Amino acid sequence: MLENTSTPGKAVLFFLTRLFILGGMVLFFSTVSYLVGVYVCKLLFGFDFIANPNLLNEYETNPYVLNALKVLQVIVSIGAMLIPAWLFPKAIEQQRNSFLQLTAKPKPLFWLAAALFIVVNIPLISWLVDINAQFKLPESMAALEAQLKATEEVANRMTKAFISGNTINDFLINLFVVALVPAIAEELLFRGALQRFITFCFGNAHAAILSAAIIFSAFHGQVYGFLPRMVLGVLLGYIFAYSGSIWPAMLVHFMNNAISVLITHYKLDQTEWAIFDESYHFPVYAIVLSIVACVSLVYLMHRNQQQQPFEHGA
Repeated sequence: MLENTSTPGKAVLFFLTRLFILGGMVLFFSTVSYLVGVYVCKLLFGFDFIANPNLLNEYETNPYVLNALKVLQVIVSIGAMLIPAWLFPKAIEQQRNSFLQLTAKPKPLFWLAAALFIVVNIPLISWLVDINAQFKLPESMAALEAQLKATEEVANRMTKAFISGNTINDFLINLFVVALVPAIAEELLFRGALQRFITFCFGNAHAAILSAAIIFSAFHGQVYGFLPRMVLGVLLGYIFAYSGSIWPAMLVHFMNNAISVLITHYKLDQTEWAIFDESYHFPVYAIVLSIVACVSLVYLMHRNQQQQPFEHGA
């Protein structure tokens, strides 16, 4: 539990007030960055998404609108996640680099484990996607379920539009927008700031990992992608906690998103390799092996963990 609080009540109060500060920063900088992004898009592309919000729906027919949305997403990601994570350690009197675990050098074992996670988690995550797709609400909530599915469809269509493109420039831009920026910004906020903060307050790494993963998944606002994203968040959380560094988690996050960009750009889902098709279902033995491999890698990291202390200071 937090060192400078003598009672559980004080620890909880400290946690809630600082969590409120973090949430306030996310909300404030999200708003500011959106306004900045809209202004930049107006300067670069001549689109005013505030004056004409219907433009947001033209990304499938107008490539300039799509490019503007990519610029807007990058700016909002930086504002909503990266800046709050960067500023938050100051609010709890922690040194930024050590708290966010930016400077720690993980053992080669953790880079190897991260690389293996990229491959071995695929059947598990695919299986969880299938399970989550079967989520149903009671008949009395059919209207809400239809609305959730419609929202999910819109999100999926936008994601596919974001990772589409035929040129190498499209591919590199999509890697930057869809894979690199989210990997850096989301890991800094949800693992570096939030997960680390919960551990800092209560000393329970497992609870911190699960809590941060749930919030991480909920933050994306996709009910039918909640379960696989949460489990991915848990895996990223253990990589972060046991490696003592943010970088291996960022690598896995980047590669997880980059694979989708790679498959779409090179149309691997249209080849004879069924594994690349979204409708492909892994056999049971592959799912079991995936679960065993993921658990084994987590245990291996646990046995060789590098814990980074919390340090007070600027």
